[in-house]
Parts: sequence; structure tokens; C-alpha cells
Amino acid sequence: MNPFLTVELGIFLLFIISLIHSIKYKKFSIILLSFIYAIIFENLNIYFSQEQIGGYFYNESFNFFIFNIPLFIIMSWSIIIYTAILLTDLLPIKEYSKPFIDSLLIILIDLAIDVIAIRLYLWTWINYSFNEAWFGVPSNNFIGWLLVAFTFSLLYRNLSKIKKCLVYLIPILSYLLFLIIFIPIKEIETLLNLSKNQQLLIFLLLIIIFISQIRYKKVKLKTDKFTLYLIDLVRFSYYIFALLGLILLKVYLENIIIVILGILFIFLELSILKFTNSKI
Repeated sequence: MNPFLTVELGIFLLFIISLIHSIKYKKFSIILLSFIYAIIFENLNIYFSQEQIGGYFYNESFNFFIFNIPLFIIMSWSIIIYTAILLTDLLPIKEYSKPFIDSLLIILIDLAIDVIAIRLYLWTWINYSFNEAWFGVPSNNFIGWLLVAFTFSLLYRNLSKIKKCLVYLIPILSYLLFLIIFIPIKEIETLLNLSKNQQLLIFLLLIIIFISQIRYKKVKLKTDKFTLYLIDLVRFSYYIFALLGLILLKVYLENIIIVILGILFIFLELSILKFTNSKI
């Protein structure tokens, strides 16, 4: 079977299940708005970064596209953001901390799958070899993903409580807020003349800042089996993809550190889910 079609159909199935859940529990706006946000961000990002170091492009072997972006990428954005928000809402933390947790949960998946995706040539980073930055993935990709998730979550969680009509502006406002934060970071990297590997320090600093914003709140949490199953299904599908890639591509022969980190991410995910279940 065509491997590209297999990936697309797998994500499509996860998207349909997530869509059903969002309609049932009246959270469809998260799916819709993150879907629109992905279309805007990805297409503009491809356009502005073309032929630049650290720019990227998707493999043309995929079957379904929205402009320059494979449809499965747009769907992935939606379901990863959606299940991260669902999972965060099951954690005993203050409302203030939730956008930070959402972002960290999203970046955890990205750290695991990106190194495999580029080795399968699902997408390609311009002028980056597999031994540069995060095993071939630019640091700014993760900085960008962290901020993309944060801006969306921050605005969604707050604007939806203020005035419903403002919710529909979230994709545009999120992108503008992202640029306001991300552009100065890029300027700092240029000013300090950071190498591809040194830029990881900026990402690490942001991770530390985000973790430092977590505030615990003692509360009795409730949920249902459908929500728990959906979170497990979506998130572990990506980790299984990463694990299979590590084995089938024999990445352990290239760099054993990638394997160790992959196992660490899966263990961390299991710990979060176990903690969540223990609090419900």
C-alpha cells in the first residue's frame, strides 16, 4: 500500500473520531478554529520561508492538499491541539497555567515524531542535515510550535469566556500574536550569531520558562471514558508512529540518543496519563 496514503488515511480516521467527540461534547469550535489556524499558518510559513535556510516543503507524493499543505498536516494540527486541551483540562492546575501545559503537551509529540518524519521524507528542511540541531530538525521549528500552541490556547481559553463572537477571530489574532513573540526571538538569534545547534538553547530556555509557570490547584476532576480513550488513541498513535520509525529505519544505528529520547518521551506521556487517571 502507498505509505503516503496510509499516513493520510490514519490521520483522517483519528480526525473523524475527534470530530465526533467535539460535536458530542460541544467543543467543535476547537477543531474548527485550529483547522483554520493551521491552513493560515502553514501556507504563509511555506511561502515566506521558501528557499531560505530553515525553510521547509512537503513531499508532493501526498494525495490531498489545501493549497501547498497536505490535508493530513492540517488535520494533525487540529487533533493534537484538541487532545492536548482535553488532557490539560483533566490536570489539577490553575487556569492561568493551562496554555503553558497545552503547549508543552503538544511539543512533546512534535519532539518525538519530527525526527522520524524527515527521515521518511514526509517533509524536508532546507539546508539541514540529520546531525544538525535536533537530529535534523531546526530549533525554530520547536520554538514556533511552542508559540503556535501557546498563542492559540491563550486566546481560545480567554476570548471564549469574554465574548463568543471574538472566538472566530482567534486564527488571525493567534497568528499576529505569534509573530509579535517569534520575530524578536529570531532577531536575538541573529544578533548573537547563534549556530544551528546553539539555537537549541533558546528553545530550552523557553521550555524552562513554560514549566516554571505551572501552578497546582487542588480540585476533584471528572471525565468520561470516551474522552480518556480519545486522548490515549490520538496521542499514542503518534508515539507508535515514532517508535515504528525508530525500528524500521534502524535509527538506533545512526544515533542511539534518538532512541533513548524517544523512549523517554513515551515514558513521560505514560506518567502524565497515569497521574491523570489517578486524580479522576
